[in-house]
Amino acid sequence: MSETPEAPTVKPQIETPPPPYDPRYQNAVATYTEAAEAIVQEWNVETWPLDRVKTIYRNRVEEDAERVRLRYITPGAGMAMTYAEKHQQAQAVEAMGEVSANALTPEQRSAQFPTLAASVGIEAPTLWVCALLVIEKYEQFAQLSGAIERARLVGKKAISDASDQAAVVAAYGAITWPNP
Repeated sequence: MSETPEAPTVKPQIETPPPPYDPRYQNAVATYTEAAEAIVQEWNVETWPLDRVKTIYRNRVEEDAERVRLRYITPGAGMAMTYAEKHQQAQAVEAMGEVSANALTPEQRSAQFPTLAASVGIEAPTLWVCALLVIEKYEQFAQLSGAIERARLVGKKAISDASDQAAVVAAYGAITWPNP
């Protein structure tokens, strides 16, 4: 009687999830190792060079700073120009005084202060009160903007000064954004 050859043993394959997203990772490649009981999947991660990691994290700081700013202002270059124009006009109205500002006819205020005059009757009842409101909002944002700028610059410097990738991640994680 002939012997039946033994069927090859099929080892189970143990899959592991890929590593979580990390900006330091350039590439993650699955490899398989045969162990006594199973074939085990492992991930080999290739990281970017330190200078590239620093650039990635400094860019993230810029994006984070903008997200914090946008909690308080409307986005867009055109809107930034509108804010600047409105603030300049509010300062001019403040310089002319309440009596002179409120003595302007609707046509005069629209001709002299078109962006600020658009707010009259919507944001405040008079040109003067609109000007005070804009100046107050500007001053509030200027304080917040200063705190955002400080956090941004301190964070970017700490990232630039980091000696290895772990220090870059730690510097990024240490940034505290203002939250009034």
